[in-house]
Amino acid sequence: AEGSKVTLGSEGDDAGGVIIAAEVRAHESITVYGGDAGGLGFELKATGAFETRTGDITFDLGAGGEIVGALRALGDGAALNLSADGLLQISGDLTADAAITLSGGADEAGDAVLFNPSGTANLASDGGRIEISGRGDVVIDGRVAHETAALADLSIHSSEGTVEIAEGGGYIETAAQVDLR
Repeated sequence: AEGSKVTLGSEGDDAGGVIIAAEVRAHESITVYGGDAGGLGFELKATGAFETRTGDITFDLGAGGEIVGALRALGDGAALNLSADGLLQISGDLTADAAITLSGGADEAGDAVLFNPSGTANLASDGGRIEISGRGDVVIDGRVAHETAALADLSIHSSEGTVEIAEGGGYIETAAQVDLR
């Protein structure tokens, strides 16, 4: 319904993990605060999807998160903002109008962001940006900016680890400047 917002969890409250296996839709925004469920603060199963019609989708995933389903921020200027203190693992489809920002910390293996072979990150409008960052290793083993409108900026970096574009699976397709560090 117009004006609807969805919030799961509460900021600063470690009430446990959140697992979603169905579709969740909101008109204005979706915000998720994850806790700690055996190392994962949030898990979106393959059958799950989050979609906004006009606003952003923001996840603060706590200990870590796994996105297997779809995230779609469809409104003009809408963005996806996903962060985790530990590992952020993406195997699902991410679509936003203006920006996708993924940020992971590091897990016990030193990984911050794993972008898996079935994962995609695409923008729907010209002039947007995709930023993928982590304190630990950032591994791209999926498609980034494939079938994306004219991207303004693509940045993939790690502050304390390495950035790896996996042989055979990591795929970046854009005419924009790509910053890997």
